[in-house]
Amino acid sequence: MTERPIPPTRFAESRRELAAWFQVSVQTADNWVASGCPSLGTTGNRRRFDILAVCKWRYGGSASDPETLNARDEAAKLSRARRAEIELRTAARAGELIEAEVFRSELASALKTVAATVEDLPDRLERKAGLPTRYIDEVYRVCDELREDLYRRLTEGTNG
Repeated sequence: MTERPIPPTRFAESRRELAAWFQVSVQTADNWVASGCPSLGTTGNRRRFDILAVCKWRYGGSASDPETLNARDEAAKLSRARRAEIELRTAARAGELIEAEVFRSELASALKTVAATVEDLPDRLERKAGLPTRYIDEVYRVCDELREDLYRRLTEGTNG
């Protein structure tokens, strides 16, 4: 594996320089910026980056001065991250994973069915099973508690 040259300064003067230093595409650097990659601001339409700050953001708080970074170690970290990304994509293609939006849509559909069934349950028990009203009132109470509990668990599980 080729070792990346240590930059003469600790700054990248553009997204293209940042991408070259980390051996990624400019699109990946753009994605990093969109995901909160630290930068020193822009001059014209060029964004400037502190390599040390980007290393800390990418690899955690243990990055050292860029002049002392071991290019081989950093390349190994990047390789591991790329392998993990490939594994996730492979699992998704194999149907082992689904996109979050697909999951949300399927969950919403399933929960609508559950809600409709729970809503209909007391009436069905009264009409089809002939349960007396005193039992039906208790079924209504239990169904209401169930719906409230499901709602509470879902909103807690999705942080809102």
